[in-house]
Amino acid sequence: MYQVDAFTQQLFKGNPAAIIPKRRRFIFMLKIWQAEDGKIQMNFPIRQPQKVIDYPELLNHVIDQPFKEVYLNAQAYILVCESAQDVINATPNLPNIRKIAEQYHVSTALTAESAGYDVTITAASNDYDYVARYFAPHKGIDEDPVTGSMHTGLAPLWAEKLGKKQLIGYQASARGGKLFCDIQDGQHMFKSLQKPLK
Repeated sequence: MYQVDAFTQQLFKGNPAAIIPKRRRFIFMLKIWQAEDGKIQMNFPIRQPQKVIDYPELLNHVIDQPFKEVYLNAQAYILVCESAQDVINATPNLPNIRKIAEQYHVSTALTAESAGYDVTITAASNDYDYVARYFAPHKGIDEDPVTGSMHTGLAPLWAEKLGKKQLIGYQASARGGKLFCDIQDGQHMFKSLQKPLK
């Protein structure tokens, strides 16, 4: 077993992940391989978000920054903020996010169990195509360092808004992490930089 810092090129940044080498290429139908450029690539199906006009009023009280649009996909409510700085500065109201999750449930593909919707916040960025943060306190994750699965909704959202298929997203958690996203034929391919810890 190896531990790697996924979605980064710096130690103790990105998402800490355990890698267990196996002879199979597919684990839970997720294809993972190392590209010639050294990046670890993963193919995820797109989880296209839909714009929501009639959303729960409590959603107005999950962060202390303004947002201008709300989207929803199979995983989370996505709040589009005015600026990348608003995303970075936002303080989440974790009790309100838990309440949203208790009131609105979704069945997850891996567990088929009912779980509440998570909350992610995002905005366009001058340094990247978009920035984001991800909160799921009802699952024991106050803020996830880097959430690869959430970018299966964020990348197609920003691809549509920006009119491009290859994007760079940055998850602005305390650890932070960069995701290289490529939208292809109904699939969302990540190219994530990883550095093994020794």
